[in-house]
Amino acid sequence: MRIYVAFVFGECICINLGLGAYPEKSATQPGAGPTNLNSLKEIENDPKSLKMLTYNFETVRCMNEMASEFKPTIREGIRYWNMTVQYWLAIYIYRKTAASKPIKMLVTMFVSAIWHGVYPGYYLSLLGTPLLLISEIEVEKAFRKHATELQQEIYDFVWITGKNRD
Repeated sequence: MRIYVAFVFGECICINLGLGAYPEKSATQPGAGPTNLNSLKEIENDPKSLKMLTYNFETVRCMNEMASEFKPTIREGIRYWNMTVQYWLAIYIYRKTAASKPIKMLVTMFVSAIWHGVYPGYYLSLLGTPLLLISEIEVEKAFRKHATELQQEIYDFVWITGKNRD
């Protein structure tokens, strides 16, 4: 809970400072900023439209707490945790690593562990994540892929319960 509070306070500080405010039309994403640059050019060319604009702060949004906690897979939970840093890791580490997918994941998690500090727990948990993600993909292929809708819901419930168990 303290981490969630810290993330929310960080977002509130950025919002109060006006950081990360972009028009909704620009389709902003956490960490990435505006993805529809043509809409920004249109707004710039039409000064009258500035009064009618609505802004959002999606660029500085760190996490989606509900999705991080209640998405069924570890991969989806991670995707919604600290999204701005994950964007940076994906763009500058994962995509630039010239190796196979498992090696790319391992290198990215290693950089993330260095980012967090020198405690051994960071390295154990973050470097174990690629193994968990690969295992999760294989289990999903084996059990969930060909299941009925009811069986998929049961699978998701069991997976969420197992994922959130401390």
